[in-house]
Amino acid sequence: MRILCIGDSNTWGYIPGSGGKRFDNRWTKVLKNILVNDTVLEEGLNGRTIVMDDPGFPERNGIKYLPTILENNKEVDIIIIMLGTNELKVRFNLSSQQIAKHMQEFLDELYKCYDNNNLELPELLLVSPIEISEEVFNIEKVFVDFNEESYNVAKRFKEMYNEISKANANCHFLAASDFISPSKIDCIHIDEENHYVLGKEIAKKILEIKTEK
Repeated sequence: MRILCIGDSNTWGYIPGSGGKRFDNRWTKVLKNILVNDTVLEEGLNGRTIVMDDPGFPERNGIKYLPTILENNKEVDIIIIMLGTNELKVRFNLSSQQIAKHMQEFLDELYKCYDNNNLELPELLLVSPIEISEEVFNIEKVFVDFNEESYNVAKRFKEMYNEISKANANCHFLAASDFISPSKIDCIHIDEENHYVLGKEIAKKILEIKTEK
């Protein structure tokens, strides 16, 4: 089985407070170590959004590059999607309803890519991101990107992504916030221990999906 993981810095494995270093034991690697007979394809990128153009992080618009990602990773059996944290940035000023709409647009684009190429749709696993910590307001460097409304919207990720998964074909759901929380260093990224927990829980969910098939 080939498993494609699409996400942002928490999929890429960004080490909190490191200035750009990456965990070797990020959740995608943990997943691979558990599902030893499967192929895990990593498409995590720092700053990646769902549909927004971010002047601070050019060429990170997820929906624009989704066709390229799918073209580069053909014949996959499961696609894991964990995006949305960067939509919480103050510069975008998005409501939970707007973020949910963007995620639906992202899924619609994915379905279109498969339909246009007459390919069988793989199973999808939509993972709602972790909630950011309210301590983020006390960290000056991070506060410029995230505020109290960011924190409030993040708390709605689980509910709105669960509803989206129910409304879409082949779409399963997992809430990262049920198992993990952000690092106290920057209140946004997960530490190595939480990467392990997330990888373990995603592996468990994938085994469930395999059984259902």
